[in-house]
Amino acid sequence: MRDLIIVGVYCPDVERQLILNNCVESLQKGRDKYDILICSHTIIPEYIQRKVDYVFYDKNNDILTDLKYLNQPWFSPKDDITIKSTFIGYGSTYLAAYSILISGLGIAKNYKYGKAHFIEYDSIWNDLTPIKVNSDLLENYDSVVINKKPKDYAANLYWGQGFFISFKVGSLDDDFLFFDRDKLLELLVNSPSKTNEKITDDILRRNGRKVFEIDYEDMVKYKNEYKISDKTEKESLSGWSVPYYNPKDNKIYVVCWNDRYNEPLTSSFIINDEKIIKLSGIKKFEWKIEEVGFIDDVYSISIMVNDKHKHTIKFSDEFKEDFKKTNYITIK
Repeated sequence: MRDLIIVGVYCPDVERQLILNNCVESLQKGRDKYDILICSHTIIPEYIQRKVDYVFYDKNNDILTDLKYLNQPWFSPKDDITIKSTFIGYGSTYLAAYSILISGLGIAKNYKYGKAHFIEYDSIWNDLTPIKVNSDLLENYDSVVINKKPKDYAANLYWGQGFFISFKVGSLDDDFLFFDRDKLLELLVNSPSKTNEKITDDILRRNGRKVFEIDYEDMVKYKNEYKISDKTEKESLSGWSVPYYNPKDNKIYVVCWNDRYNEPLTSSFIINDEKIIKLSGIKKFEWKIEEVGFIDDVYSISIMVNDKHKHTIKFSDEFKEDFKKTNYITIK
């Protein structure tokens, strides 16, 4: 039987719809070998639907904002300093991503597909060889994941990359076949990493299931493109313009680290609607830190990145206690 390619999608604007269309167009060269299912939290234009076999639409795009559910990316301006923050992006898509993946794999099982390949919509497949390689590996393994070795100034993960995973449908764990919101949240709360990738890795390896790991560098030779949406307008305000807590002096500080922009970055922090802290002219891979003041004196921080509003954070007494535990600096 043919394999199923599951395309995970969130395209609420024309810019991202065009990215999806380019992805689907690039898959057409494999239509003699693969069926295509789009799983989406947004409505898919008809002209794209006509190029695939199935479309599943879930209007509930469940975004988590409670600090206890959020991942804490970290940044080390010096070897003995680490800053953690939950405010790099705009909340966690943990449940939204899993509802897409689980729906797709459930459909694959119900339609009796033997193998399924999950990819993200913001990719261009100039060469489908990696899908064929993974399909062959699934003869002897339960899943195939892509691992990328950590590098300086890169978005590093220590588990399989989410943009491309292959599954043997017959050996899937039930947590990948039935969407249980409460159980998924329990897994998230109990996970120190708070990431889909780590939890996915744990589920894939349950009960001795065999996982094959492919080095990301081996994928580069195929000239495919991944994570294209990282360069879209939706990501223009993401990044390290955030506040954090220093437990040594009970104060809040703000940091701006230009980890992605070729042009100098300017971040402004409006404290209690009164005071403005401006960190400007920050070149790529440079950073600046400024003291805000004692946490008890802070009630709100609005963040502007290149004169565009990113976040407004309200510091209630309860929120301050959670903020201390999740957004902080450690100094050795």
